[in-house]
Amino acid sequence: MVKINTIASNVFVAGGGRVIGGLFAFGSIVLITRVLGPQKFGEYSTVLAFLYIFNALADFGLYAYLIREIARRNDSEKEIIGHVLSLRMAILVLSLAAGIIIGHQIPYDHAIKNGFFVGAISYFFLSSSQVLMGVFQKYLVIWQVACAEITSRFIQLALFVYLFLNKDSSVMLFLYALALASFTNFVLTWWFATRHVKFILSIDIHRWGEIIKESLPIALALIFTLIYFRLDTVLLSLFKPAEDVGIYNIAYKLLENIIFYPSMLVGLIMPILSKEAFVNPERFKTVFQRTVKILFIGALPMLVGGWLLAPEIVGLLGGKLFIDAAAPFKILLAATFFIFFGTLLGAAVIALGKQKEAIPVYFGAMLFNVTANLLFIPKFSYMATSITTLLTEFFVVAGLVFLVRKTVVWPQKLFVIKVFVAAVIMGGLIFVLRDATKSTPSIYTLAIFIPLSFLIYGLSLLVLRALNREEIKFFFGKAE
Repeated sequence: MVKINTIASNVFVAGGGRVIGGLFAFGSIVLITRVLGPQKFGEYSTVLAFLYIFNALADFGLYAYLIREIARRNDSEKEIIGHVLSLRMAILVLSLAAGIIIGHQIPYDHAIKNGFFVGAISYFFLSSSQVLMGVFQKYLVIWQVACAEITSRFIQLALFVYLFLNKDSSVMLFLYALALASFTNFVLTWWFATRHVKFILSIDIHRWGEIIKESLPIALALIFTLIYFRLDTVLLSLFKPAEDVGIYNIAYKLLENIIFYPSMLVGLIMPILSKEAFVNPERFKTVFQRTVKILFIGALPMLVGGWLLAPEIVGLLGGKLFIDAAAPFKILLAATFFIFFGTLLGAAVIALGKQKEAIPVYFGAMLFNVTANLLFIPKFSYMATSITTLLTEFFVVAGLVFLVRKTVVWPQKLFVIKVFVAAVIMGGLIFVLRDATKSTPSIYTLAIFIPLSFLIYGLSLLVLRALNREEIKFFFGKAE
């Protein structure tokens, strides 16, 4: 049986690693926004957002397929990993090449078109690394992924520092730095993965066809999700100047870093959900319910604290030129709140084999997202993309809840009330003390409020006894 205390240690180690990597990433954002400014940062963001669509098209549900299959079939995991990784790489080459060709047909500025090839290299290595995450999640050695990410983030930051000190405002050079960091991450991830499973790349058209056929329902859902997750930036770049894209994307960068945490936790829980879904339904319900509680405990203070401290957070990252990003950042935080639960619900859908039933939900979300953005971006710019993202994520969560309503158990109302009270206490403290720190620079304000908020919130949860002993043991003790 999987040791749940090992899951807890992986959550903290990976979370700590992500914090370090996140600090490096935020440092990179601070530097690039100040060197490039809103317009060129918008060009940089447009390159990555446009290619992200084609990176999404290459997903094909292979990451989720890999996790599920190696959790169930220990005897053939080497072959599974080799086939899946090879297939991912082949599809990436075709998809990203199509993206480069199509991108050059759109009337973008030359600075954007010139960046497509280098941006595609970054996505090739990043996406190839991500499909291997299933190996680390199965063997509960997420710390190795954290090491790879910290190293690559450090290299990216070091290169950005060099460009910053030389006051080099070339979008291409920043893209080259990102590509080198992505390559480093891939090499380290590959090396760590082969320490657990000695897989090799394998070209087998027949086997690839079988994998695609089986993963296609997962793929469609993920492709719809990934497209609407980034298409808004592409549409914004077509209707509005690069400055608007830059302002929206500094807020979006924060969202991308935050959603790593629910994805990490759910990724560690996913093998258990897949294993127990049909073997032990009651165990499945218990694991699902307790994971919902942990996600809610993390999501609510993120929303409350982030909303109150939005100007300081945006001011620290982008400076005065990006202060308008505080408004979309607040809205995207609310969207992130729903993403926390959408991530778990999506994993439950896959574990329960309801991928085909989920396709209409994701397709409907994509259709709504694209339509709303086309209608409202011309008039409301990045505020339209922010609100549309929020409504889209709400739609997805509501649809997935409907799909799994008969097979899961939700937390009781008393738990929700206790967490809400703890978040209100934390938020009240921030609200009261903000007036006393209005003239304090953003970096010092956040250095005071973030650790203090964690302390007050954590103590409030303990005093209110939001989690019982069995639920705490679920993550910190051995499975019963």
